[in-house]
Amino acid sequence: MKKASGIVLMLVWLVMSACGGSGAADNARPGDDAGSGQVTGKPPVRGASGKADQSAAAGVQSEILRLSAVRLSTDNFYAHVDLSAEVEVAPPVPEGIAFEYRWYVNNKEVADATGPILSSDNFRKHEWIICQARATDGDLVSPWLKSNWVRAADSPPQIEPIPIRSFTVPGRFSYQITASDADNDELTYELLSPLDMGIELDKKTGLLTWNLDEATVDKLGETIDISLSISDNDAPPTTGSLTLRFQKRTEKRNP
Repeated sequence: MKKASGIVLMLVWLVMSACGGSGAADNARPGDDAGSGQVTGKPPVRGASGKADQSAAAGVQSEILRLSAVRLSTDNFYAHVDLSAEVEVAPPVPEGIAFEYRWYVNNKEVADATGPILSSDNFRKHEWIICQARATDGDLVSPWLKSNWVRAADSPPQIEPIPIRSFTVPGRFSYQITASDADNDELTYELLSPLDMGIELDKKTGLLTWNLDEATVDKLGETIDISLSISDNDAPPTTGSLTLRFQKRTEKRNP
């Protein structure tokens, strides 16, 4: 009688990292060399770009009341993440000071965005964003001050782990890799390792299949790591792995 083997499999997502995808959007000068997760290029040049707006505003502008900086939260800034602004007031800082904001996306003012947070519903990947802010204190109004231009980066794919069911060797192992992309980009799946061992991975659907026999299990050992990457053909790929743990059944001997 042919010796039967069993298999116990456990899914372990070891590493799911968007290579460089956790970087910041371009928060320096547009056109600088991009770091991880950054997009380079040139921002719009009309209207909202350039130096601080020194035009007259309602109220009395005062040199005593002025902003020293407007900074945008560009850490992990992707197209599906809200953007927030932080202002710094040059001392002395009066009590009861309030702030007003104006947001621009690709040089077009967002009419309903008047607070320190710009919802991600108002922009898409690769669009340029800038914020203007000013301080008010009673009748005193500071000049408008602008932040740097920032550009929304493409969101990396996200892998969703699914438990693996046990099956018997020899047999055909099948696993559907599930992933999503916040920008609704088309995804591409790629096997990284082990290669040349009969593992098949559909690049479009993410279906992984493997015809396993006892000889393959004996050759690879009790633990096998399968590494893969998922890309939206724009952002850096997301890498992940699943671990298969094998355990042969022990035959019972008759007394």
